[in-house]
Amino acid sequence: MFTKVPIFTLIPLVGYVIFSKKYNRNLKTFGLWLIPIILIPLIWPAYSISVGRFDTWEDDVIRQSNRQPVSMVNTFTLLGMLDPVFFVIVITSFVLLILKKDVFLLLWIIPNILFHIFIGYFPYREFISFIPVFSIAGAVLIVDLSRKIKYKKIQEMLPFTVIACIGIFGLIFTTILITTSVTPDQFKTVSFVATLLGKEGYKKGNMTIISSPIYSWIFKFVYDKPNVLRTYQDIHYLPVNNTNILLIVDHHFRVSLKSNQLLGAYYKSTTQVAMSNSTNKYDTHKYPYNNMILNNNGLSIIEVRTTH
Repeated sequence: MFTKVPIFTLIPLVGYVIFSKKYNRNLKTFGLWLIPIILIPLIWPAYSISVGRFDTWEDDVIRQSNRQPVSMVNTFTLLGMLDPVFFVIVITSFVLLILKKDVFLLLWIIPNILFHIFIGYFPYREFISFIPVFSIAGAVLIVDLSRKIKYKKIQEMLPFTVIACIGIFGLIFTTILITTSVTPDQFKTVSFVATLLGKEGYKKGNMTIISSPIYSWIFKFVYDKPNVLRTYQDIHYLPVNNTNILLIVDHHFRVSLKSNQLLGAYYKSTTQVAMSNSTNKYDTHKYPYNNMILNNNGLSIIEVRTTH
């Protein structure tokens, strides 16, 4: 909860476990458990106040809460395309949980779903917290379906067969994905910019670097460059006073250009000095490479632009 606040949606689940009949409904234990649950999320704002940076914390919170809406329908549609086998298990398992009225697993899912529906923001990465519960529900589903078979030998072997098939399927396609490389152009871009900033003309220019955090932390903390914005979105909070600007324009940057007029103005005021294009390296319209559309920063056109 300290680093990922939406996990508070698991409070009903853990509270149910602590306060259920199995644990003798110990009210004292339940009360002691609630104390850190309330105090831990307060550490972050309290620390911000103690160091005089509460306004920065407030800006970060507002920025997170005002993100572009992402509906649950769109996310589940995307997940169905990326992992069709697990998605079928998820939907079938969810129906099974409702029919069986499994309180434990439903308390794991329902509060989380209601929270994301309420805020209107459910990006695919938030599904991570659902993976364990749907895996458990999937296992229950496989076992329950196996028990409906009359032949005992088939009944005993079917769960192992189904799990083995799913495991082999997942292992093969996961191996294909993790053995691919999507970052060479990003490394080349960092190397190019570092070399460029070392040239005499650029040294004297005291250039401001505007990019996504993928690149900015390297120039700020590794190369110790003075004028590096944390992210291109910070142009609204940290105005660029230097007329010498260097942009690293990747996929996310390019998407933001459509709605951010100030960012678009900086883009138009610069000239392209380098470009890489790996968009055709993998066919992201076919499985399993379509999973790469969620990690396409290195598989897109990357521009380096300057006013120098």
